[in-house]
Amino acid sequence: MILLVFAVMSFVVMRLFVLDLVDEVWDGGWELVVRNRGREARIPLTEIINVNYDRFSNPPRVTLMLRDPCEFGSEIAFMVRQRMFVLGNPARRVALDLIGRIDAARLAQQYEPDPMEDGEPEEAE
Repeated sequence: MILLVFAVMSFVVMRLFVLDLVDEVWDGGWELVVRNRGREARIPLTEIINVNYDRFSNPPRVTLMLRDPCEFGSEIAFMVRQRMFVLGNPARRVALDLIGRIDAARLAQQYEPDPMEDGEPEEAE
């Protein structure tokens, strides 16, 4: 009986903290490249509505909430690489950097010229 309870608790802990992590997240400039189980998705920074990091989790993790779900769902969670002998939470540094870049991407998107503003609508072919 104790072994069964331990197995269920272990599965729940693994499901909450490890099994929902994607394999890789790479910085692609104005987008993030997410890879998981051989599949890849490119997520523009403007599609991220929230960045969260866990202060006390090990491994350090960051969770992104998306405006529109991608093929991996509406939340993307990933581990942050830890460097030896560096103080502080690496997930916090990554999250704060992402928040700043997301704000810059949204601001840049606001000021992009609208092709319809020049007064001549484009003709459809």
